[in-house]
Amino acid sequence: MGINNNPPVQLHPDLDKNQTTAFLNENFRKLSDSFNPLQMSDGTYERVTIGKYGVSQYGIVGTDTDGNRRILIGQAPDDGRSGIWVSKEGVDVVTELGG
Repeated sequence: MGINNNPPVQLHPDLDKNQTTAFLNENFRKLSDSFNPLQMSDGTYERVTIGKYGVSQYGIVGTDTDGNRRILIGQAPDDGRSGIWVSKEGVDVVTELGG
């Protein structure tokens, strides 16, 4: 069983897009409500941020060895759509998506 004794939601390609978006958004809101964004650092850069990033979006953001945010799983900064994005080397994925 998952949180609150609810069965876990299985994400798969045939899952309705609206249901997937609602599920992801609700879980990121719960994560954000439970604590401030979790940030994992190597002492130089924040390598991974989980929870709220930027002004009002939620997701998991990963950086490369130069500190560029390269991976985003969650809400796009420009319109909140859910997705998985990986930027080109040296390009900030959040900036590239309009954030």
